[in-house]
Amino acid sequence: MNFIKNYLGLETPIWMQSRKNLFLFFLFDFFLFFIIKTDRLTHEFTKESIIINFLIAVLWCLISYINGKYSYFKKEVYLINKIFNLFKSNLFALIFIYLLDKVLITYFPILLPFSREKIILLGLISFFLQFLKLYIYKLINKKQILYLSGSNDDIHYFMNLTSEFSILKNFKIIKSSKYLSKDFCKISVIIFNQNQNYKEMYKINPKLEMEIFTPFRWCEKYLNRIPSNYLTSEEYKKNDWIIDSDNIQWRLKRFGDISISIFIIIFSLPVIILCAFLIWFEDKGPIFYSQVRTGLNGKEFKLTKLRTMKPKSEITGAVWATKYDKRITKIGAFLRRTRIDELPQLLSVFLGDMSLIGPRPERPEIEITLKENIPHYQLRNLIKPGLSGWAQVNYPYGASIKDSATKLSYELFYIRNQSFLFDVLIFFKTIKLIINMKGSVPIKNDN
Repeated sequence: MNFIKNYLGLETPIWMQSRKNLFLFFLFDFFLFFIIKTDRLTHEFTKESIIINFLIAVLWCLISYINGKYSYFKKEVYLINKIFNLFKSNLFALIFIYLLDKVLITYFPILLPFSREKIILLGLISFFLQFLKLYIYKLINKKQILYLSGSNDDIHYFMNLTSEFSILKNFKIIKSSKYLSKDFCKISVIIFNQNQNYKEMYKINPKLEMEIFTPFRWCEKYLNRIPSNYLTSEEYKKNDWIIDSDNIQWRLKRFGDISISIFIIIFSLPVIILCAFLIWFEDKGPIFYSQVRTGLNGKEFKLTKLRTMKPKSEITGAVWATKYDKRITKIGAFLRRTRIDELPQLLSVFLGDMSLIGPRPERPEIEITLKENIPHYQLRNLIKPGLSGWAQVNYPYGASIKDSATKLSYELFYIRNQSFLFDVLIFFKTIKLIINMKGSVPIKNDN
């Protein structure tokens, strides 16, 4: 029943609510290749042209996605910057497909790919519609009103916590009820004091339409993360944290873990063998590196990776990697950027110690420190650790307690909102990160 509620339109998952338009643009781009007849000779659809249309549509959408066309342009506040990024992502995909067409028509004319004129036409149509959406949204979208009701310390902490998110640019923030004018018809209210009577808020201005949140709920809805400091005992007791490992979502997840891990292991075996030789050739040291990590419900397991650091790099104990870590070998730096060093972990996925998607497993000795300094850190062990996760696709490599606290906020959001389709989204965002070689380098060592 929950599957029907979440995915057949009766209830949109939180993580999808702000991505509906982007998903529609993705579908539009895909089907655009079937709207226009594209066979060079007959100008009609044939069996061969439909196959070619499908393959090129997949390529177009994949390249557009990798270059950020179906993303928020979160870091860009100004419309002109968003339009430039949109233009850049379209142009890159256009050039790629154009060159592909040239190669196919030169060497494989029997495939009858798209004419270049129609490729340009499709690109212009796709760009124009998304540009129109950005421009109209800028014109009609007014700032939302966000009223912060609490002490100065509470408000100051919240502002610091959310300052990095450009979504706050969409809100006009008010910290006192005396600024709530009659011109405001709808506002969002964040109540920091859990004992405050919600009914009192409606007496401020009877004409206001209010949507009242705890900080926990507001961050979950608008930031897609849950800072652990906002997780109260009341929220913790709710059934959203109970993991039912026997439902259809988790059976699908386990089936995906087994089938995809086998597929990737088989096809990446030549790459692993080549990298193993390069690792040995550089310093004649061990090829693989094993560590004990914490898994489901705190159970420890052994994790194996391709070695990326010099031998005996941790004689004094476990230490976080740094941005310019001298312990990392030359081939190791490349393996880390491309995530090739993570491939042996697929064996742990196949055996069931890990999943493809989930919180990254931490080392027990580091986890002790994190549990002492970060509230509710142990909640991340409610599910199997993963090769990638919601934290990994939203935040760079963490190398401090502060980074770990931020990553935990994304992991808590994933635990509460996990689903098969959510895993699919994270999987594709992971591929995008790998291709762009981003997110694998520590940002800063700041405890």
